[in-house]
Amino acid sequence: MTTRSVLTIPLEEIALSETAGQLPDVYFYVEQTAMADTDDTLNLWIATEEPSAIDGALGDDPSVTDYDRLKGNDDEYLYRVTLAKEVRLVRELVHGYDGTITEVYGDADGWTLEVRFPDRERFSELDDEFGQYGIHPTYETIESVDDSDDEAMSVLTDSQRRSIELAVDRGYYQVPREVSLQELAREMDISHQALSERLRRAEKRLAEEKLTSPAEDPSKQDGRNV
Repeated sequence: MTTRSVLTIPLEEIALSETAGQLPDVYFYVEQTAMADTDDTLNLWIATEEPSAIDGALGDDPSVTDYDRLKGNDDEYLYRVTLAKEVRLVRELVHGYDGTITEVYGDADGWTLEVRFPDRERFSELDDEFGQYGIHPTYETIESVDDSDDEAMSVLTDSQRRSIELAVDRGYYQVPREVSLQELAREMDISHQALSERLRRAEKRLAEEKLTSPAEDPSKQDGRNV
């Protein structure tokens, strides 16, 4: 059984609290591959209704030592950002207890990490060590899961799966829609911008998984040969 948890750490205990102070509607999303790196530099998607203010906010943030805008559009921008050592510390602590970080995102309320551990004992040991380093997470969920029961949605992170499930349940994908994105976001207690990004990434992952899955050999259907 795998132990899965969603936890939120205050920005001031890791990084970008000053940036969020200048951009209160900001939403951060760390590219998943970046959490396997060993340095303090991350590929960070930043979404805000004031994109022209991003560079100034990052430049004023003492937790940012360097940054470079790589690409973007009207909705979000990808930055290569070098952050304070606390980013590396959290990552190394999780990996030190055989944990895997599956997703990292954040807003003015803090950094949210979705992590998995091979057992609950490892997770408990990590929680004790967090406190020794002055890191004080708030745990949204801690649950034991049987990965074999989660196969259909295994390509999604926990937050993506919950968002997709709620959107389907509330009729977001019905035509016409039975609920708006803003209403869903309020129910999940996140910004509509954050929910929009989460759903878009989930839909992309599901589409990619479907397109890359090997097609079934017609000759094997119903045990018949063609």
